[in-house]
Amino acid sequence: MRFGHWIARLIFCLPLSKGLFAAQIVGTVTNGTTNKPAAGNQVVLLSLDGGMNEVAKATTDSQGRFAIEVPDSVPQHLLRVNYQSVNYFQNIPPGTTSADITIYDSAKQVAGIFEYARVYTLQSERGVLDVSAMYTLKNESQPPRTKMDEETFEIELPKGAHLVDASAIGPSGLPLPVSPVPTGKNNRYALVFPIRPGEAKFRVSYTVQYSGSYEFSLTPDSSLAELGVLLPKSMQFAGLTRNFSQDSDEAGLAVFFAKDLPAHQPVKFSISGEGVAPREAQAGEAAGAPTSGPPAQSPTGSSSPLLFVMIGMVVVVAVGGVLLWRRSVERTPQGHAAASHKAQQNKSRRTGEESSPATTRESMLET
Repeated sequence: MRFGHWIARLIFCLPLSKGLFAAQIVGTVTNGTTNKPAAGNQVVLLSLDGGMNEVAKATTDSQGRFAIEVPDSVPQHLLRVNYQSVNYFQNIPPGTTSADITIYDSAKQVAGIFEYARVYTLQSERGVLDVSAMYTLKNESQPPRTKMDEETFEIELPKGAHLVDASAIGPSGLPLPVSPVPTGKNNRYALVFPIRPGEAKFRVSYTVQYSGSYEFSLTPDSSLAELGVLLPKSMQFAGLTRNFSQDSDEAGLAVFFAKDLPAHQPVKFSISGEGVAPREAQAGEAAGAPTSGPPAQSPTGSSSPLLFVMIGMVVVVAVGGVLLWRRSVERTPQGHAAASHKAQQNKSRRTGEESSPATTRESMLET
């Protein structure tokens, strides 16, 4: 293929290059409570490039199907469907072309929701005990429903505890900030967050005054499959009402746990000593901490691949244009004459350069 023809084809393809990055996501929205297609629901595509911004929308047909265009080259997106005042999300990794979303009917009272496990992560420094409590809930309602009310889950803090923050993690895995609301009962707070079918986690951080030792006492409202305690190795742990087993270290922290705790029975354990969690444990806590905005994206994760491709195409076209111009000039009579004249000048210059040393030697002999 001639070089000129290749350049012409490349120039023709330039206006189409943007289309190379266009994509379409197709899928179905299903009501998991009725097990039927969800018709007439709006599906919103969210871009996570510097914010949770709406970039495209679509509406499901009578079969719950939708097709939504991806108008940008941002690597990370979310799909969102709002149904009965509850948002349902679906992660859209790069290259995804299909995604299905399940929504559920909501109710204020839903049977089959219970706390499954609880884990305390502790550290102490300068007379303050930092506590991070992770509550794992399971929604096994039949038929499956989402619990949504003004008080979906209650927590109880120790007397004198200072609440720091709280977050919730739904089935999508995204941590979202939650504002605990005082219930009017002693040290009890309500977390307002929809508990969808499946697993949900609430993380609550608080501090208490610490004089070198502290005793925890809790009475779970439902039976716990597991209760865990993680703390720095420089601190000591003791189970008071039942035996705890020690597990292998996790993120540099000592791990103690007890299994199959019955509901409404007090459980007590104590800790003593001081210690700060290793960096890897703190990094894990930070990853699950609530944020004021959506997950941050890499500065190079938006449109830089498209930019580099466009720059490369422009450079190729420019270089190709120069080569084509030079060839076209050389093929004209004027071009041949100019080239011949230039060649003659180069030959004369080389001849002069070769003869100059001999002339110089002859002059020296004559002198």
